[in-house]
Amino acid sequence: MTILLQASDLANRRGECNRNPKDCTADGLQRPIKQFYALHMGTLPSGTISVMFIAQRSEKDDDGYARAAAAMGDLSACQPGYIGIDSVRGHDGLGITISYWASEADAKAWRDHPEHIAIREAGRDRWYTSYSLHVAMITRSYDWQKT
Repeated sequence: MTILLQASDLANRRGECNRNPKDCTADGLQRPIKQFYALHMGTLPSGTISVMFIAQRSEKDDDGYARAAAAMGDLSACQPGYIGIDSVRGHDGLGITISYWASEADAKAWRDHPEHIAIREAGRDRWYTSYSLHVAMITRSYDWQKT
């Protein structure tokens, strides 16, 4: 599995994003999971909204999917209330992406964003054979790391 973290995620977590969209240009930087969690240990406040997207990829248009996923990662990072994202995908094409939002209204605004709607429709048409989406409120958040 691959864990991706974009530079815009880090900028947003430090409060440097969502104020000016031109500041939200992600460089596609990939970091191992240890670095992601080390930077964010225990920082999700109670009340954070998590949107869990579990999807089975088709074998169609890998390049188009990669471009769309990168574009949506960049765009979501610049939306009001965006906190961050965790994403994994197995060799079998099953992926889990969890995005974190400051409020239910922010998560719904992302769901209803016109560019996101267009990419979602393309995903249903080409890139996914199935998916499930779940929305939940975080009541407690903590991490553990072996030293």
